[in-house]
Amino acid sequence: GSGPLFLNKTFNNVKKMNSKFHRHVPDTKIDSLRVELDNLESNFETEEYSINIFNRNDFDFKKKKSLQSYKIIEEFMILTNTIIANLLINKKVHAIFRNHEKPKKEKISLLKEILNENGFNIKKFKYDIQSDFRETIKIINRSKKIFFNNTLLKTQSKAYYNSINKGHFGLALEKYTHFTSPIRRYSDLIVHRKVVDILFSKKKI
Repeated sequence: GSGPLFLNKTFNNVKKMNSKFHRHVPDTKIDSLRVELDNLESNFETEEYSINIFNRNDFDFKKKKSLQSYKIIEEFMILTNTIIANLLINKKVHAIFRNHEKPKKEKISLLKEILNENGFNIKKFKYDIQSDFRETIKIINRSKKIFFNNTLLKTQSKAYYNSINKGHFGLALEKYTHFTSPIRRYSDLIVHRKVVDILFSKKKI
């Protein structure tokens, strides 16, 4: 089959698969607001546009559709990365992980100050968990002052690679690596080699 009904069925199947995997890996979950931004990974919805060039002096911008199939692919990628991170840690393999730590206290204090001064009711939020950011995004979007989302984005720590897993705050995951990603990196290839070694070489690393 094809079309919306097929995609809805497929997406529901992904959720069921994720639910089964969640029993073994508690820190994995599907979150419709979760979007990984490569260098500033966090939970922000963004709009993408393509440029259509007709000739040297004539072009236009066309908003790209956010298809449900994109979300399905995204969830498979995040789930795969989490599975591989757990495998590497359980096998005690020296590998590379994708870390995204909690925002620094100074940045959180500045964020609270800016939002309070502009009339946002955010007193209950401590911003030490990702759900606080998600709820704040909803508040900002309801106010139509979406430019404040950029303030939230700047509060986030920069993601980085390290041989020690420290979790991914932006994705609310305790273990994370890049086994698959939109842009192939050398760090991904290193993880691939480690997985191949585990599966086929059987040698202790």
